Amino acid sequence: MKKLLLFVFATAFLFSCKNTVPPKDVAREFIEAVYTGDVTKAASLTTEKTTPAVANIQKQTPGITADDDFSLNTLIETENGNAAEVKNELINVYLAKEGDGWRVVASPELVASISNRQQNLMALKTKWEMLLKEYESRLQVAKEYVQYKKGQGALSPQLQSLDQMVTTLSAKTTWDKEKIQLYVQRQQQLLDMIDKALEPSFAANTDMTMNYILQLSGAADRIKLAKQEYQALAEKTPSATYPSLVAK
Repeated sequence: MKKLLLFVFATAFLFSCKNTVPPKDVAREFIEAVYTGDVTKAASLTTEKTTPAVANIQKQTPGITADDDFSLNTLIETENGNAAEVKNELINVYLAKEGDGWRVVASPELVASISNRQQNLMALKTKWEMLLKEYESRLQVAKEYVQYKKGQGALSPQLQSLDQMVTTLSAKTTWDKEKIQLYVQRQQQLLDMIDKALEPSFAANTDMTMNYILQLSGAADRIKLAKQEYQALAEKTPSATYPSLVAK
């Protein structure tokens, strides 16, 4: 009887050792610990060399959960020997086998992206609003130019297309990832239409087109700068609402 019990316990022990916590579960626990500032928990889930990266995270009580902020239910894992990767569209976590199970390779960049998630998202939202403001400024100039040309008579086909695009882009909406991407694409189309529709007349002393050209050129420069600033932050802060504008 004793031998049988010893055999059962030994088998159970060996079975448990072979069935360590999956990388995805370790990564999830780590993200939640760093997100709330639980230093002890986070440190227990990191590799020995990267434990210092979580030493200074701060205790915090975010308004929403890490699950909501990082869509943790969509995480997928890939194992390759003693290394693993756990990721979704919002976060990427690397792990290594160490001791009795999987441990997170906690780079300072990873820890910062989790700890500062809310601040980064607010900053990204602000960058989008700044870019949108510049887009709308150019849109207003294009609208005024179309009205100016209407006052001179019938619109050319190019100006009619421009007028239609101005109307489309002027519609108010609640922004999400798909709408932002479509809006930026249409703004690029607007730029092409503007280039085709500008019609300086030979009566330069009475034609206002050059004034509009100068305004639109200045708007284009401001848009370029605002777009670069938005894109730089979007690449560092993957978001379900504010997308990267450069296809990868």
